[in-house]
Amino acid sequence: MTKEVITPYGVTVWRSIRVLWPFMKNRTNIKVGNGYKTSFWKDKWLRSNSLKSLFPELAGMAVQQEVRLADIWTQQGWDIQFRRNFND
Repeated sequence: MTKEVITPYGVTVWRSIRVLWPFMKNRTNIKVGNGYKTSFWKDKWLRSNSLKSLFPELAGMAVQQEVRLADIWTQQGWDIQFRRNFND
């Protein structure tokens, strides 16, 4: 379950992505198993689109371009590393 962001340091790019959450949540049902065969950036998540095609600038800033779900999911949530920090 995704928690609502209530802290004042939300980043503009994440706020933009968050706007799509209600649309994705109600129209998405994906089973990935253990996540070792599922590409975070390149597999199709929304209709026929990958996250890389939906968010090319964000994907381009990711440190790991070939990352699998199992590699970036922790018990605390997603651990996606980017080349630089994002500013509002």
